[in-house]
Amino acid sequence: GWAFTAGLNEARVWAAGAAATALFGVGLALAGSGGLPALIAAGTAGLMAAMMAAFLRPAVRGAGPPLVAALTIALLVFALLTGIAAALDPDDGSPTTPRDWALGIPVLLLFLALGGGVAHRTLRRIARRYAAKRFSDVQLAQGAYWGLITVFSAGTALMLSFEPRTGAAMEWVAAAILLLWLLWRGLQRVVLWALARRHAPPPLPALLLLRVFKPSGRSEAFSDRFLARWRFAGPVWMIAGPDLAGAYMEPDEFLAFVDRSLRTRFIADAAELPGRLVALDGARDPDGRCRVSELFCSNHTWQAAVLALMERAGVVLLDLREYTPARAGTRFELEAVLRRVALARVLVLIDAHGSPQAAQDEIQAAWQRIGAPRAGHAGHADQARRAADGATAAATLTLLQVGPGSAAEMQGLLRAAARAAVAGRAPMAGRRSALKGALT
Repeated sequence: GWAFTAGLNEARVWAAGAAATALFGVGLALAGSGGLPALIAAGTAGLMAAMMAAFLRPAVRGAGPPLVAALTIALLVFALLTGIAAALDPDDGSPTTPRDWALGIPVLLLFLALGGGVAHRTLRRIARRYAAKRFSDVQLAQGAYWGLITVFSAGTALMLSFEPRTGAAMEWVAAAILLLWLLWRGLQRVVLWALARRHAPPPLPALLLLRVFKPSGRSEAFSDRFLARWRFAGPVWMIAGPDLAGAYMEPDEFLAFVDRSLRTRFIADAAELPGRLVALDGARDPDGRCRVSELFCSNHTWQAAVLALMERAGVVLLDLREYTPARAGTRFELEAVLRRVALARVLVLIDAHGSPQAAQDEIQAAWQRIGAPRAGHAGHADQARRAADGATAAATLTLLQVGPGSAAEMQGLLRAAARAAVAGRAPMAGRRSALKGALT
């Protein structure tokens, strides 16, 4: 589950799943199971693997697992109620009449409504427990998947128990399936506590990810590969955007979307910022990873939010790939980074297939814009800053070229980000200086 969220190529994942399914079917056929049973068993195994992959796809993994878990509970409630109703309804062998339909359909609709109510309560419970750090997003995805498989497998075993040739064996099989599910959940908690939480070091300072909003596929591919590694080191902050809307939606945010209260998550006034910043999550999940915290901002508050996050983040990662001068928002972020953040804590990403000189020229132009005195009135703060700049050695801004996002590139980026995060937050006075072309 973690490997898939780490940005493995989806085509390779599906190809490996298809190959494993075919191998499983051939093995069953050679073992004497017969062609059709082997095909059915292999198809069922393939569907289970496909469900796991689908649950963890970036576009749906924020909403998919809690929704599947809630629907699984709703299915259990509906099956239980219909089973009780069937047991209480005497079967006298008479054909079904319109009166039976008139009575039965409202009862089934009532059972569906009760199942829907339980599903909504389940979503609320999942959101509360996730907010309380009882499990991580990957744990939720795997729990939802295996919970659905457990219910399906146990239900199939109970259906087979009605056949005379099985006797009472299938009831024991169903009970064993449920017992294995409970034992697995307990063992997982113990192992994660012993290996992940107990021996994990304190998290590094948060990484602020600033990016050019681009089509979701490209944003997800990079963020998956890098953040899957960084989240073992420290938390991630970002401004919510449409490119990563599904990838990092959390269960409580999905519940707010279902309840049509997502607008309450948006920062409509800059006065709300201090409270939202205090609430940013920096602790580890039970699997040892830190979380991605997004701030939902309006057009009037996103700039203030970005500036506040810059002041508090341990390292700022500015992704300038696909940047153009028309990107006014990214240009504001670039100038704010150069003006407010110690350059030792800044990493700038550029495309390995582009021109490094173009990015350097853009950064130099931004530095000139923020360093040049305003026409007719240079304030005391500007004068003091320029004096400090002239009195210190040239600062260095790190530019990293990123290509297809290979494991080696991600490991190098992880090390660079870790070094920047532990560089400390020395006072800006005496450390700001003109770049003077010293771009690495």
